[in-house]
Amino acid sequence: MTTNLTESNIDSAVLQAPGTHVIRFWASWCKPCTMILPLYLAIAEELKDQAHFAEVDIDQQGPLAARFGIRSIPTIVIVKEGQAVDGNVGLMDKGRLRELVTRNLA
Repeated sequence: MTTNLTESNIDSAVLQAPGTHVIRFWASWCKPCTMILPLYLAIAEELKDQAHFAEVDIDQQGPLAARFGIRSIPTIVIVKEGQAVDGNVGLMDKGRLRELVTRNLA
């Protein structure tokens, strides 16, 4: 399960919350975004006890995407202690996505 992030809940859900947060920036018209979705949801289910997974629709939350400096999608951003610490731009396979998340859990 993922959380839909907005300007009104980003602080409490991610920036001020402890732990590792994985955010997927996407748009409905983006073919690579739809391709990575099942992989993202599978990793979210697999690692749900170790990280919090969230999503930002850039068409509905443009200012929030700009706040994170998103220029291309799909983009995955890892946030820890309120700071973006890692990420990836573009399509990736499930193994690479899992590795991106797990290397930021410690």
